[in-house]
Amino acid sequence: MGVGNCVTSLTVLALLTALVPALLAALVLRARVLGAGAGSTTGQACTVRVRALMRVVTAGSVTKLRYSIGLEASNFRRTRRGTRDVFARQGVYHVKGIVSTAAERPLPRRLRKGVAERLGLSLQHVDERWHAGRLRVVTPDNAEPQLLPLEALVFDDDTVLLDGVALEGAKPPVYALLNKPKYVTSTARDPRGKSDLSPYLRAMPPGCFAVGRLDRETTGLLLFTSDGELASAVLRPDHQTSKTYWLWLDDTLSDDDPRLDRLRQGVAHNGELLTAKHARVAARSEYATELELTLTQGRKRQVRHMCRALDLHLVHLHRSRIGSLSDAGLALGSWRSLTRAEIDALWHAAGGRANVRSRKLHALTRHASDARAGGMPLARLERWLAGEPTQPTGH
Repeated sequence: MGVGNCVTSLTVLALLTALVPALLAALVLRARVLGAGAGSTTGQACTVRVRALMRVVTAGSVTKLRYSIGLEASNFRRTRRGTRDVFARQGVYHVKGIVSTAAERPLPRRLRKGVAERLGLSLQHVDERWHAGRLRVVTPDNAEPQLLPLEALVFDDDTVLLDGVALEGAKPPVYALLNKPKYVTSTARDPRGKSDLSPYLRAMPPGCFAVGRLDRETTGLLLFTSDGELASAVLRPDHQTSKTYWLWLDDTLSDDDPRLDRLRQGVAHNGELLTAKHARVAARSEYATELELTLTQGRKRQVRHMCRALDLHLVHLHRSRIGSLSDAGLALGSWRSLTRAEIDALWHAAGGRANVRSRKLHALTRHASDARAGGMPLARLERWLAGEPTQPTGH
């Protein structure tokens, strides 16, 4: 069986697995409900026969499943409610339609990033291997290993060699959450020898890196992953992934303090407006106030700059949430892996996988267009983009 047929078979199997049980369950449930409402005798047995006809149509990367499913039930009396038949003639209920899916091909990747993901290496370590001449690429139209630029696009049917050995496909991404303690630098290695993230990275699955940073004095949640696409989605300001912070202030603020409105309306800093999506007083005492701020901008030391501009005396800062992730039950200095439900919820909070793929397709389309306009068309990329079921639109 060819690769294309295998992919089609897997796609159809996924469609059947998701579609057929749901349809049949709905049809049987409808038979039961309609039977009860149509005057069937209590305790009377119901015989159900199901007939299904399905046909697969594949065009390019789009697979369509045409389905026609019939349900025939006995021991139902045909009655009418108003002007509508409760059950069709001879007790037959029929549904048909088309389910279509675009087979998502892996996107072309820059050689540098692709090798980093496959080997779980930092970009710096990939660069070292490339400069040593250890990375080569074999393409379908050239069996001779080539030394391509680090930023060259590598396609799914290419073979990447390290020291002459083909690299395996990228490993499944991993995701972890750390509740960072105070006085830890948010880097893999602190250049001045201070405490850093290296002990946590050694304990986590290989390939993890921190998504964003917290300054040394700030405690709270740091996301780690080997999934570059999710990391980019969480960090992009236009995706507006929320981060919630707890602030302990050496001040007493009332609920109507005008500085709360200023936090929400924006504070000018270095030519830009720093804003909080939400700001509220979480608790207060005679001498202190606890604030809760939710940000979507993610500028460096944003909360501290805002507090300084409004003369709010910040004693301690803690990040308590990233999107849907919370620090509940996670002690300072501890980390844990994320569940599948948490990963899906975080993707949703960061704009969704489809949005990220659409943005990348748009970037590839623009790259191909610019190359052609510059007199150096990328024929292979253009052929790949022509195979997409729909062309992306700009954002």
